[in-house]
Amino acid sequence: MDSTSDRTELDIYADYQAILENFPNGVIALFDHELRYQVVNGAGLKDIGLSPSDLTGQRLRDVLPPQVFERDEPALLAALRGESTERITRLGDQWFRVLTVPVRRGDGTILRGMVMSQNITALKQAEVQLEEALSKLKMAVAAADMGVWEYDLQGERHLWNDRMFEIYGLEPAGPEVDASVWESRLHPEERAGILAQMATPPTQEGFSSGEFRIMRLDGSVRHLLGAAAPLRGADGTVSSLVGIVQDLTWTHEQSARLRESEARYRSLFESSQDAILLCDDAGQILDANPAAIALAGDSYDQLLGQRLWDRLGVETMMGRPVQWSRFLSTGSWSSEAPLSTTDAAMRTVQFQAQANIRPNTHLFILRDVTEQRKNEERAYQTRRLEALGQLTGGVAHDFNNLLQIINGQTQLVCDQLGAHHPVQEMLADILRAGDRARRLVSQLLSFGRRQLLRTATLDLNHVIAAMNEMLQSLTGERIRLDWHPSDHPALIDADLGMVEQVV
Repeated sequence: MDSTSDRTELDIYADYQAILENFPNGVIALFDHELRYQVVNGAGLKDIGLSPSDLTGQRLRDVLPPQVFERDEPALLAALRGESTERITRLGDQWFRVLTVPVRRGDGTILRGMVMSQNITALKQAEVQLEEALSKLKMAVAAADMGVWEYDLQGERHLWNDRMFEIYGLEPAGPEVDASVWESRLHPEERAGILAQMATPPTQEGFSSGEFRIMRLDGSVRHLLGAAAPLRGADGTVSSLVGIVQDLTWTHEQSARLRESEARYRSLFESSQDAILLCDDAGQILDANPAAIALAGDSYDQLLGQRLWDRLGVETMMGRPVQWSRFLSTGSWSSEAPLSTTDAAMRTVQFQAQANIRPNTHLFILRDVTEQRKNEERAYQTRRLEALGQLTGGVAHDFNNLLQIINGQTQLVCDQLGAHHPVQEMLADILRAGDRARRLVSQLLSFGRRQLLRTATLDLNHVIAAMNEMLQSLTGERIRLDWHPSDHPALIDADLGMVEQVV
């Protein structure tokens, strides 16, 4: 290499050095055919945590991790072949625009390669944020199911997105819509007012919104919510209007159904034969139907605000039903409890409860089962009496068999001893006691329905007179029993055992 070439290269180095030292927000490096950095400088080195001394004389693969030099080496080699490349790359959390070019002598031969890298992290972050904002805006418009439109005041053009065509029941034919199409779809009752509003563009910043109706080609009416805002040109005048439209038809239909449902609920609530109460989380009564008012005996105003469990006899602990927390978590509760009424009477109610039919509002349906429970108790007592009768009849039947033996054997002894035997009086007492026992057994058998009824003509004077001694024993020593028979026979046709049982 001659001195002229040497001076030329020195001049080149000097020029490059001046550029390197003053290159803002980036790095410039010269590298030889062995991909060794010969000159490296620039303010951007600190962004990647390196200094010129860390790179000068080093190869790319000696100072940077494999994923970096494997990515960047092809571009450096391409520069040494005479190719220029430009790319956007990332190192850590930093973004760079990298330009790789060949450095030629005057005769065109490639002397070295040069790479210029400029940090564009701030620009990249701004692009990402813009893309995210646009993406979120698109998602919000799509999620809200919005139609978007623009009305150019100068050209009197209407521009719609696809959702606008769907809302109006039209096939998309392009973004531009003829004004007559839009106007013709306005509901006849609202068309004049909307056209008048559109004919007077807003002069103030801000937007306006409101509900209106349209009619589709098939005659169906749609309820829409629209919002519009002015866009101003460079001279400050309003050049166009932009707006959004939401189809509220489904919401209107649901609201109508809800009103109908509430009316039906109120009708059932008011006409129900069961008592219905609504209460809050603290158990305070919020509403009551007429059946509940009649059951409690209070007026409507008196019942509201009372705590449910002050009237309903459920087990409480620390001022709340022990099952209240479980009820709120599981959502249901059914039980039976006494209910106190204003007349101090206790009624038995069976209740079904449903938690959170509305937030923090709970439903209680109470049915008065007082008479039902009394009837069940009567039926239970009847069954007990029937069981007792069966038991009594069984015992009396066996006892009757024993009495027949006792009475029969006693009578045989009396007959054998003769009428004047000293023990005849004692045997007669045995026979009389046995006869009374026989009649008692007969009554027990009749009570237990183990003996057939045999009717005969009876004189009540004689029947009761025969029972005096037994009746006195039943009443006890502290009660005196006086018997005053009729002066005339009291004749009836009846079963003797049944009459004795009645007495």
